[in-house]
Formats: sequence, structure tokens, C-alpha cells
Amino acid sequence: MALKKDAWKYALGIAFGLCIVMGVWKYITRFQNQGKNIWTCSTFFDHNEGERWDSFCQALDSIQTLHRPETLVHIHRWIVVNEYSASPKDNWSERIKEKYPFVEFIQKGPTEKGQARTLNILLEKIRGCNYWIHWEDTWICRRSCLDRAFAVMDGRPDIIQHQMTYHKGTVNWMDVENKRIHCEKVPADYCIIDPSPKTTETLQYDPYNLSKDVFPAWPLYSLLPSINRAAFYEDLGEFNEDPKLWPIKFEWDYARRWFSAGGVKAVLEDGPVYRPNENNHTSTYA
Repeated sequence: MALKKDAWKYALGIAFGLCIVMGVWKYITRFQNQGKNIWTCSTFFDHNEGERWDSFCQALDSIQTLHRPETLVHIHRWIVVNEYSASPKDNWSERIKEKYPFVEFIQKGPTEKGQARTLNILLEKIRGCNYWIHWEDTWICRRSCLDRAFAVMDGRPDIIQHQMTYHKGTVNWMDVENKRIHCEKVPADYCIIDPSPKTTETLQYDPYNLSKDVFPAWPLYSLLPSINRAAFYEDLGEFNEDPKLWPIKFEWDYARRWFSAGGVKAVLEDGPVYRPNENNHTSTYA
């Protein structure tokens, strides 16, 4: 009996020690990131459809070549998370190191499948940061945008996510009812997007049984390229990693928490980021 009690004490001691270590690690990470801006990208280099490595290179090269060094210097960390494949086509870590030595590469393992898991990995990385620029590998810049996005975020502390994308002939979110769009010219041409009047009533829907009628009332948050106020995300919790919620439902589930916490959405009016092969694009988990 005494042995069992001692075992419980030992186990509790280990658990307590691990909690302390995790807490200290999070504090150290937050301290190291304090005031810094971070760029992250989710990718799947071994995806069956198309050449994702080439797409990723086009995306990163477009950012590097279209922005001035004075802008890029404000990005302190560049992180890429690659989806797991049992049969990788190449040594992606080495290719990243060779072509983009400033990029931190994270290769997921067999128990870490799914875009939701990728995003949860990144949520840990952005702790303590100022701005979080999130990207997806098939989107490229057609003109500079980060300098303008930084300026808008600096001038409007209420904006949580500032999206920069153009898709299927229009700037994302600029095709909603006109009364939901409020545009400004200073410090750049940007627009605040208000939610649909039906957004609040759809927040109680079950994400497992999500129907298409909620899409017009989507709670504003998006995974598409954007700049985000990182501190806002620290208390929202994680993305749901249940495969039954791939590919759209897990994003909506997170978006409703983002919206309920007071998220404010803005877009750059000219949509400077686009997907060149949008008609042929296949989502990783479609």
C-alpha cells in the first residue's frame, strides 16, 4: 500500500515538474519574441497535385523582391511548417537551408497530420510577438504590401486581422453588401469589413454539421495571407484537429471564437496578393 502511495507521489511530482518546465519555456519564448514580427507559412511540399516547392519559392521570392530592405528588416523570424508525408520527394530541410538560410523549417511527423495541427504549432511560435504575418504556399505578391499593412495596423490598434488577397476577380471581402464596407485612404487604401447581420445567430451552429448557408455570414477570420495582431490569439485556444472537420469546418469553428472575442477585419483595397493558378488549385485536405 505504501508503495502505491509513493508511486502516486512520484507521478504527481513529475507532472508538477513538467508543468513548471512548460510554463518557464512559454515565458522564455514570449520574452524572446517580445516586440518582434513573425512570418509563417503552411505548406505540403509532397502534395500530389502540382509542384508545391516551386509555388513556395515563387511566394517567398515575390515577398523578398517586391519589398524594400527597410520593410523586410521588421520581420524578425521566418518559419515554414511542412505537412507530413510517408514518402517525401526530397530532403526539404536541406533544400530550405540551401536556398533560404534565414527560414526556420519545421517538418511534421506522422502523428501531426492536418492543417489544424500546423496552425497550433504556429500559435506557440507567435507568443509574445507583435505582428504575425501568415501565408499559404500558393499565394504570391504582385506588388508590395507589407509596408502598407504595417502602417495601417500601427495606426488602427483595433484591427486584428488585415487581409491582403485577391481571388476570382475581386478583392476578398469586397464583394459583400456595400454597407458593410468602410474605406479609408490614410495611411493606405484599406477597408474595414463589418460582419453580416446574420453572423451572430450562426455562431451556435454545430461545426460538424455545418451547411453552406453559413458562408455568407462567415465570422470574418480567414487563413489566407494576412497580418495579425499576435497578442489577440494567445487566449483563443487551439484549432480543433479532428479530421472530421477538414478542410473548412475547423476554420469556421476557430473563426467564431475569433469573432466572439472582438476580432476586427480589414483588407488592403487593391488586393496585392493573389493565387496565379487559382482555377487549378487543390486544397491539401479537400
